[in-house]
This record gives sequence, structure tokens and C-alpha cells, in this order.
Amino acid sequence: MTTVPGRRQLNRIARIARARPPLRNETDLSTQAVEYDLQQVLTEAQIAALIRKVIDSGGGGGGRAVFDVDLTMPVEYLVTKISTIATITLQVTWLVENANKIFAGPASGSPAAPTFRDQVNLDLPARSRIGIIPIPFAATIVPDGSLGSEFSILATGDFTLNPPSNMLDGQKFTIRITQDGVGGHVMTLGFAYRFSTYLTPTLIQLTATPNATDYLGFQENFDTGTVDILSWVPGVQ
Repeated sequence: MTTVPGRRQLNRIARIARARPPLRNETDLSTQAVEYDLQQVLTEAQIAALIRKVIDSGGGGGGRAVFDVDLTMPVEYLVTKISTIATITLQVTWLVENANKIFAGPASGSPAAPTFRDQVNLDLPARSRIGIIPIPFAATIVPDGSLGSEFSILATGDFTLNPPSNMLDGQKFTIRITQDGVGGHVMTLGFAYRFSTYLTPTLIQLTATPNATDYLGFQENFDTGTVDILSWVPGVQ
């Protein structure tokens, strides 16, 4: 293991440098180092770095030359180099960023390296996104609760609305149901719905008027294994 000279040894090397020139065929540490008047030209840290290179590249050291070390990181990081006579330390820290930024991939387009940027709707979990998910019409409709919490249905015929699949306990849903240009289509609520005194199955009937819209709101209740009806707003047109 290479030993880095101390201050007293460095002073000795400098005195030798002023006393006589080196012999080109000598490999001793002192005669390798006296190519310069070290104390006049270099700092103490630079002298130590030069000596390490001489030791590691010389015939007696058996090693390789030691060069300066640097580290390149993405622009979001700050690299600080701390050098002493014996060591070089690279310290990586985050750069400061403005408030309310997220570290994420591109908001759209092709894949790219992550950066700090504003949050967009698609960064949110699907259940928290703001937007209406249209449900293709079918005789029996089962919304997928993992896709979101706001759905729309264009009624082109009679249909049965079953509770959403893949729900979380307490997850709320709103379904916007619109009659087509013909109107008069009937919705039947399937199994597992639970009603209240004021929101009964008899009350929750689609408005028959063409192009009229009704809103149905409910919440998943794991305690009772039901979907509880919370709201019904008929006849929006």
C-alpha cells in the first residue's frame, strides 16, 4: 500500500530539489520528485498528488499512475469534489427545485429521462383523475372501478346497471346517463345496491325525454358488502 509523505518529508524533498539536480536514471522517490523546485512552484496538496503519481508509476511501486477524479451526473444533481492530501471525495446531492414540482418522466410523447416538472392529470392514480369515462352501451353494464370514478352512459336501449367491479372501500362514483334522441329507455339497477328512505328503487327511474340526462351517485361499502345510493338528480336537460 502506498504511503503519502507527510509535511516533514515534503520539506525534505524540497530541500533536495534546491541542493542538486536529479540523475535521469535514478528511480528513488526524492530524485524523481526534484524535477521542480517544489516549494516554489506547487502547493502542498499538488506536491502530494505529484508524489503519488511518481510512487504509483515508478519501478518500485508496481501500480498505475493516479489521476484526478471527476463524476458527471444528470442536471438534477450537484456534484461536489472535496480533495485532501490523501483522499478525493465526491459528494452527490439534489439541486434545489421550485415548489410543487414532481420528478417524473415526460408528460407526453416518447419515453425520456425524468425531470422536475408540473403535475398533469395523467400523473394521478386512475381513481383520482378528473374526467368522464364513457361506457360502451350493452344490455348489462358493469363499470370498471379501477379506471376512475366518473362515468357516462348513452342509453340507446333498456339496460341493467350492476355495481362497478374492482372497487375500493369508500370509493365514490357518479354515473351520467343520457337518453338518445329517441328516449324512453329504462334502467334497472342490479344486485347489491342499498337504498335509503328518500332514495328508493321506485324513485330512481330514468327521465324518458329524448336527450335528457340523469345523474346517479353511490359509494362502495365493504362493511355491508353493498353499494349505497347517495344521490339521484333526474331530468337535467
